[in-house]
Amino acid sequence: MMTHLRFSHGGSTRGTTQAAPPNLITLLTLGLLCVNTIILLSDHQWLTDNRWLKQAVHTLEQAGDSGQASAAAADPLMQQYRQLHSAITSGEAPPRFLVSVAPETGMAERLTGLVTQLYMALLSGRALTAFHPDPDAVPPFSSACEHPLFNWSHPQPLPRAVYAPLLADDYQTFAQQRDAAAGLHALPPPFDESYQLFNLINASAPTTVWLGTTNLTGWPQERPGLAHAVVGSNRGATWKLANNAYHADDFWRLSLRPEEAFMCGFWALCRPNAEVQRLYARSVWGPLADPHALKIGIQVRFGDEVLNSDDDRAGEPKYGASLMSLATPFFECAAAIESAYSVPGQAVVWYLLSDSRELRRAAKDKFGDKLLTDTDSRAVHSSCRANTGKATRGKVMAGWACDPEATQRVMQHALGSMLALSLADFHVITEASQLGRAAAALSGKWNNVHELTLGEASGCDPYTGAHPMMVALHGAGI
Repeated sequence: MMTHLRFSHGGSTRGTTQAAPPNLITLLTLGLLCVNTIILLSDHQWLTDNRWLKQAVHTLEQAGDSGQASAAAADPLMQQYRQLHSAITSGEAPPRFLVSVAPETGMAERLTGLVTQLYMALLSGRALTAFHPDPDAVPPFSSACEHPLFNWSHPQPLPRAVYAPLLADDYQTFAQQRDAAAGLHALPPPFDESYQLFNLINASAPTTVWLGTTNLTGWPQERPGLAHAVVGSNRGATWKLANNAYHADDFWRLSLRPEEAFMCGFWALCRPNAEVQRLYARSVWGPLADPHALKIGIQVRFGDEVLNSDDDRAGEPKYGASLMSLATPFFECAAAIESAYSVPGQAVVWYLLSDSRELRRAAKDKFGDKLLTDTDSRAVHSSCRANTGKATRGKVMAGWACDPEATQRVMQHALGSMLALSLADFHVITEASQLGRAAAALSGKWNNVHELTLGEASGCDPYTGAHPMMVALHGAGI
């Protein structure tokens, strides 16, 4: 009979109750999950199928050598976890799910919520699965990712009554949806018997504090035998979980630092599929693969208003100049980093990612061959209904319906460009943007992030990057 793999708190005594000693098998299970990410990288499975990328692995394989990782690939402990997940999802074992319901938000915000839910599932002994109420409007990660360890699609549709409180259509204003993100929701019978809903969509910082203070072993504590813990979230808390007093020792024994948790969780869930590789391998990832070049990633996010009007204002004489003026501190910071860290004769590549095609074109005109960017594609929001401009709406909608083929392609570009940005050595990002924050967290680098605010002087010190804890807690979190 299959038993649940659970974490036991290995920290200090709480009150008069002595915590049980950590279970080595369950500790190693999460450790091997992270090691598996090294396997994917060190044997070059997603990179070396493309001859242009044979050197790109240097940015991501720093946590160990391929010999150790390859040995862990066949370890029975990882096989046991995968068998457990398979047993639960197939119905061979009693249902014990953490079901992630995709919110109508951007790809990077959904990703940060999903990776956090992976750790919540592991720590509480649950099988992580994902459910999409409207896969045309919010394309699933499977449109851009292969599942490297296990299929985390939920095996059957959820009843609408279970996830209805998560739908944006059920709220008239953003404030109402934000105020509803207070965690637990009571569900009507008979759904309350086997489902419990946790709403963390657009949650404010105070409503996610519990992730850093709660013992998640057997979570939720009031209903440890609950069949379906249903979670909607676009908030990341891997840093909080790794510093949680109940679980910090678990992460410590795994040699998994808080700033590495997001990266390891991502690679456990996603390997870019063949279509993403076709779009990005040669033209974008390839130039960023040289381990001897200094690569500086620049991410300028103006916001949905610019994203939705950018095409409509193309060709306006002052428009491109105004965008370049706003982005000047980002380029100045990149120049300062180049001056501080480049060595004589070293190739330097700047990679620019922005929601404005007009900015990308203007920057390419100014910086020439040193700047790698896409001057052809317009930016489109990965949440279909967030595209309200004439051009962006027409890009992903046919009439009033979201075009699934178009939204899937948008998802592939979002993932591919985020991975491209992650290949940089340094990251100059917009503090308010989640995509830049996620890419920097996937890089495996340190002292590499410089967060800037549009409209403010950069104050960029190339030798002092933003503290990873502050980066992890900004915006939607990591």
